[in-house]
Amino acid sequence: MALDEQIKPFKLVRGAISTSVILGAGEWQQAVYDERADDGCQGSGDDWASVAQVFLDDTQPAWQDDIELDPESGMFCAHSSKPESIAAFALAFHAACADTARLRDMLSRAELD
Repeated sequence: MALDEQIKPFKLVRGAISTSVILGAGEWQQAVYDERADDGCQGSGDDWASVAQVFLDDTQPAWQDDIELDPESGMFCAHSSKPESIAAFALAFHAACADTARLRDMLSRAELD
């Protein structure tokens, strides 16, 4: 199966200088984010980036040198000039977030804006 299919609903955007993985706010696992609505959580790009930071801290701190989190309120975005790093991140982060119990745990430890 192609990487693009394995990480849906995340999308890879390949550019000349960097490769990005993106996800629109509210496109996936919104019910988990809604559980934290009283804490100001909306499932925004910023919320997803906070979860991604917990994921990186927990599992792959070495990737932090290669991957930059660059969210906007309406979209999560992580990018890297190393396509193999962003591809590995996308696969691993997707798998972590597909597990709702793990997503809840990461979200409970995330610093929400």
